[in-house]
Amino acid sequence: MSVETLSALQQRAIAALLEEPSIAAAARRSRASRRSIHRWLQEDPVFSAELDRRRQLAYEQTGSHMVSLTGQAVAAIEYVLGQKYPDTAHRIKLAAARLALQYADKYQSAAAVKAAKPG
Repeated sequence: MSVETLSALQQRAIAALLEEPSIAAAARRSRASRRSIHRWLQEDPVFSAELDRRRQLAYEQTGSHMVSLTGQAVAAIEYVLGQKYPDTAHRIKLAAARLALQYADKYQSAAAVKAAKPG
């Protein structure tokens, strides 16, 4: 079976599962029943595989975006360090820059581990 065999309802459910915090919320958004979504997750390997593939793609896109922000994060840190009297806005900018660098590092570390795995 291939992704093309997924119904429009299953496609909507996958999209909703990627965006909503719970199966119940995804069911409401996609107009699929919770029971159907649970059944697809447990019994439909094509549905599960497509959901996993799309989750991985979303993770990779998010990680790549965080890596792309590292230059801005370093520039923000440099800017704040140059301020004689940093204010609250500077502290917030510094905290955001630190988070961006931490998430980029975690993503790159995870990607390196994945790349090093055989097979």
